[in-house]
Amino acid sequence: MEKLVITPLEIDVNIPKDESLEFPKEGEVSYNTVRLVVGDKEIKGDYYLKGVDPKNYQHMYLFQSPEWYKDWSQVPIKLILKDAFVRKYDPSKNWITLSQPVEKKQSTQLTVEDYNVHFTYYTDGKDLIVESESDSLQGSRA
Repeated sequence: MEKLVITPLEIDVNIPKDESLEFPKEGEVSYNTVRLVVGDKEIKGDYYLKGVDPKNYQHMYLFQSPEWYKDWSQVPIKLILKDAFVRKYDPSKNWITLSQPVEKKQSTQLTVEDYNVHFTYYTDGKDLIVESESDSLQGSRA
């Protein structure tokens, strides 16, 4: 963690950004449960991206600032991260090499766990548009 910022409306716990552009070999860890213990009270929080430009988002845990304390200087604060899950990417599976996106629609297909996933991608001005569909019946009702 980088720093804790307390404002009248929220408490931000900034997370240092990895500038390497490489996915860590050990995987990426995220947490389903994020809590902040402030004195003898607990606040539930969430992972949050703050900013306007996706290239410069601030990664943080965000909590609604309680009104219990006016002077935070002597209040013990503890960050609790639980229910961790690790994402690991295996570039030997479920990866597709795409041609450079252009205005003309291009298509590709990927098989994931016996389901075909069809992707169509193209540019619209500066935007990249990706459409996907699958022959999976998961989530449908018979």
